Amino acid sequence: MPFMETPLLSGSDWRAARLRFEDGPRLQDLVMRCSDFHLLIHDELPGAHEAEELLTDLPPGKTAEDKLVLGVETLNGSLMGVMDLVMDYPEKGKLFIGLFLLDPAARGKGWGKAVMMALEDWCRQQGVQKLGLGVLEHNQPARAFWQAIGFIEISRRPPRLFGQREGVVILMEKRMEMAAR
Repeated sequence: MPFMETPLLSGSDWRAARLRFEDGPRLQDLVMRCSDFHLLIHDELPGAHEAEELLTDLPPGKTAEDKLVLGVETLNGSLMGVMDLVMDYPEKGKLFIGLFLLDPAARGKGWGKAVMMALEDWCRQQGVQKLGLGVLEHNQPARAFWQAIGFIEISRRPPRLFGQREGVVILMEKRMEMAAR
């Protein structure tokens, strides 16, 4: 099911809307501010084309119509986060979260949970049955976040390289019919 329209998610002090190719410079700035994440995952700093790759990379068998990159921003327009979403991946009815990244200044303030609650509400309206994601085993803060909001581990992938660092991907999911607030 391709995205029929751009979901507009919002909270009391943030909003989320589709990022387009012309938003690349703002997105690249966010990626650079989040270099701690890139170092943790890849053991290297982000490259000059990270934003472009985030806006265009697709998993096998998917098209641009299946992908939505949401920018999470303050009400005054400062980009504070990004969410990379792919519909019906790896199975029909599952929305896959390829990346959810918040600026260090926005972390620990409830933004992550608020954005996810709004996304889950939108998913239920769209008939999405499950949310899925992969988190690296050594990314303890992310694992704790996803578990705290109801995601469960469903499998693990063999170790592989991510940039300069090897890691085990833990696949997690959350069923929408069981989603509790």
